[in-house]
Amino acid sequence: MTALGFRRRPVTLMYHAFSVGKAAHDPYDLHVDVAAFEDQLLRLRAAGWKALDLDGYLGWRPGDQPGFLVTIDDGFQSAVDLALPVLARLGVPSLMMLPAGLLGSTTTWLEEQPDAPILSADVVPDLAAARMEVGGHGWDHQDMRTLSAAGLVQHTTGVAERLRELTGGGAPRSFAYPFGWHDTAARAQVRAAGYTIGFSVYDDADAYAISRCDVKPDDTWATLRWKLVPGYRRLWRAAGAVKPLRSGLRRMTQRG
Repeated sequence: MTALGFRRRPVTLMYHAFSVGKAAHDPYDLHVDVAAFEDQLLRLRAAGWKALDLDGYLGWRPGDQPGFLVTIDDGFQSAVDLALPVLARLGVPSLMMLPAGLLGSTTTWLEEQPDAPILSADVVPDLAAARMEVGGHGWDHQDMRTLSAAGLVQHTTGVAERLRELTGGGAPRSFAYPFGWHDTAARAQVRAAGYTIGFSVYDDADAYAISRCDVKPDDTWATLRWKLVPGYRRLWRAAGAVKPLRSGLRRMTQRG
């Protein structure tokens, strides 16, 4: 048993953007205070969880030390400026999921925050030195359920080719669906494009749609512990149809 009181398979944490203190403008609740981010990583380690790279995540077996994998979606410049130094200092590996066609651009898909900068292509080769492995996140952050067959190829195979070109190494092994949305065709194309694993947000399907724990700016250590409880995601989805139950869950996660 860990200090959290249970044993479970590795958990995948999902972050997006970072800020110093509370972000002044955060309409989508994406910007996690970098001090809180560091505290979360330290507390997980103190609770007996091991920080995993993708190899460790893929190779984990029942009976191994509980572990966590850090994933960061969208390639916000703030992830490089603020989160990357923390990860490097603590020796925590991570995955950076990139919309390959928007490098050097902005978050155009966010109507209320379209101008947040995305890291530039020339930064990508340096990420590996900080144990940040690059993964795909579509070409320009479109809902993959709406794409044609040719569009799916561009958003998977085209992304893999672009990222391989930038890193100068092998093809990316991981893929995260924009908005977390996927269907059978999207998952099949991610597999066909040669990715080893795919990440969704809230729903699981197979190795090409693994749900993640979405860490929000207002998450305390108490709320994060609840999110790490096995079955929490299923319970939260089930509670969606029963408002008093979901309200009760929310109150419990906000204690402490």
